[in-house]
Amino acid sequence: MHLAAGAAVADNRDVGLNGVFCIGNRNYGGGESFGSILRSSIGRQGLARVLIIGASKGIGLETTGQAIAAGHSVRAMSRSTNGMELSNPKLERVNGDALKSQDIESALNGVEVVIQTIGVGLGDLLRPVHLFSRATRVLISAMEAQEVMRLISVTGFGAGDSRTSISRLQ
Repeated sequence: MHLAAGAAVADNRDVGLNGVFCIGNRNYGGGESFGSILRSSIGRQGLARVLIIGASKGIGLETTGQAIAAGHSVRAMSRSTNGMELSNPKLERVNGDALKSQDIESALNGVEVVIQTIGVGLGDLLRPVHLFSRATRVLISAMEAQEVMRLISVTGFGAGDSRTSISRLQ
């Protein structure tokens, strides 16, 4: 399975503050677009059916737009996709919880690549954050069961060495 780093669970690699992550044995930095990363991830197979988890805001919403612009079919999953302003025939919205295996298993049906972009609100950072590692465990288990072999995972503070950089205000 080609896994991108993001949670310690994913391929035993971690993301630092510089935004570098891995797919298989290739490293990617913040200078590459998701479109180029997706093309590299799927190789010469062409366009992919992509599941984006955490697609309703921030990085997930931007990733969804870039994947659609690159011609990929996107299944956008978040707890509430109703607020997404994107509209495109290649976009399928799915409400679901990244911690619920049945939601993940259902969302994985028919996809080739998963991009995990879940995040937490500022208030959630006042206590230990376990969302990324728990959601990644659920996701990897479901991906293995359905033989989905490509995962790109994007996280922020709390992954890898960044934990020591978080101030008390963050």
